Amino acid sequence: MGGSRLGIKVSIAALVGLLLTTSFIYWRSVSTLSQHMTWMGEAYGHLENGDIFHSAVHSMMMDTMGVPEADRYMQDRKRADKALLELKSYLVSDKSSAGAMGLVMQAIEEMELAYQAFREITEQLLNDEKSTHSPAERVEVQSLFDTIFHAYQKLHRHHSHQKKEIISKTESINQTINAIFFVQLTLVLIAGMLVVVYFDRVVLKVFDMTENMALHDRLTGLYNRHVLDRIKSELGRSRENREKGYGLILLDIDHFKMFNDTYGHPAGDQLLKKMSELLLGAVRRQDKIIRFGGEEILIILFWVDISGVKKVAEKIRGSVEGTLFDLNDGKAPKNVTVSAGYASSTSDEGSFDDLLQLADTRLYDAKKSGRNRVAGPDM
Repeated sequence: MGGSRLGIKVSIAALVGLLLTTSFIYWRSVSTLSQHMTWMGEAYGHLENGDIFHSAVHSMMMDTMGVPEADRYMQDRKRADKALLELKSYLVSDKSSAGAMGLVMQAIEEMELAYQAFREITEQLLNDEKSTHSPAERVEVQSLFDTIFHAYQKLHRHHSHQKKEIISKTESINQTINAIFFVQLTLVLIAGMLVVVYFDRVVLKVFDMTENMALHDRLTGLYNRHVLDRIKSELGRSRENREKGYGLILLDIDHFKMFNDTYGHPAGDQLLKKMSELLLGAVRRQDKIIRFGGEEILIILFWVDISGVKKVAEKIRGSVEGTLFDLNDGKAPKNVTVSAGYASSTSDEGSFDDLLQLADTRLYDAKKSGRNRVAGPDM
């Protein structure tokens, strides 16, 4: 059992290690996924500012190329200035590669340079008192706007590529997380099964072993007196046991003290073991044999009347008398006898304890009348 216990412990330890490893990978994947979502949000925000900037610059051009609208021009310029500042601040937090980052910086610098020239010329046109502008002025304004637009397109392409890349990585991470989840679920189920097996094969066995030791005599393997309370409770609950009757046989090895003094206590212990084996073979499976104290042994017979109890008592007495007990001491086998008192619920009145007292009194009578005999009520 020690080997199987060690194997189960090693298996559980390995599963715990795998769970910790997959949990770490799971955490890293979720963390990376969170970063990707942050980058995606930043990219969308940057692209939105690019749209605002482009729209504001276009409005500034319209404010100056048609009927001058000074108030509206100033509002659009403020929007363009603010959006450009937001675009430039993105450079600090962008997580793209160095090459991609260079393209973003170049695009924004182009936009800024063109915007400065665009703002300067549009402000001059706005302050010009002429009602119309020359074709050269219009061409210059349009050219600067086109430069801003082309730089904006570079920025847009960068973010579109970045978005596709993040989405692709996110899908890959999502697949990894799903795979890890199913791996963890499988490991948890296996670990649970191993715990159940460990509990069944080790914990329950230890419990059964402990209970067995608590209820059995260590020397003989027979039940000890702690079992009596259970048996009394069983007899009280079972109507069938009460109706079919039960019997008690209390037996004692004759001159056991003299046997120990003559052959020694180890020989006496061996005799009790051999005697117990003989008794276990003499009764049925449902009957109980209890080491009642010292060399006294109590036998409880179920579903039996007084005649059956007496027959078993006589059978045991005769079997013991006719057996030579080999005590494994290298000496000649020994012969002993037993005396027994018996009682039955079908012929005697009273509770279990009353019948036990009657069997004890009759055991004393059997010893007084010469030993190697049984005593009980006549049938």
